[in-house]
Amino acid sequence: MVYEYEGGWSVHLPDALWAYRTSSRSATGFSPYSLLYGSDAISPVEITIPTARIAAVNDLEWDTKSCSKWRLLDLEALDEKRAEAEKRTALYHRTVAQAYNRTVKPRAFKQGDLVLKVVEHVRRQVSGPSKFAPQWEGPFAVKEVHSSGYYRLVSVKEGTLTDPVNGKWLKLYYC
Repeated sequence: MVYEYEGGWSVHLPDALWAYRTSSRSATGFSPYSLLYGSDAISPVEITIPTARIAAVNDLEWDTKSCSKWRLLDLEALDEKRAEAEKRTALYHRTVAQAYNRTVKPRAFKQGDLVLKVVEHVRRQVSGPSKFAPQWEGPFAVKEVHSSGYYRLVSVKEGTLTDPVNGKWLKLYYC
């Protein structure tokens, strides 16, 4: 998209922001606009081609008293909307956490276990020296186990101590 506009992207930024702010989120079920102002936004297209919602509003008599009454009703409903959004967000977070916990493999190593460690370029998510380069290095022996999930390793071949490594970057070595 950036290459198509070549410097004219700032012209389209308001449209992109409008779409972002008025579309409903899966976590809350509401748009940020409706959670802030208490009612759904009226798009410019709805003004030129009236929808049922716009037609119903246009048929009303507009005076100060009725406008303030409608606005107060919107604001009273806003607290309920925000409470509902908060409930949906909590449910969404629980669902995401459950999905993540199903995919995570718990890894607990004991002192003396032989493990393999992911190579540096994979951990940093950069391309390796070649597509045939190994993804794992080792074997290493676990020297220290920390309660936070970090391990100190000793190279089996060289006997050198490594920096602490997170357990997610290790796997058991089967000889």
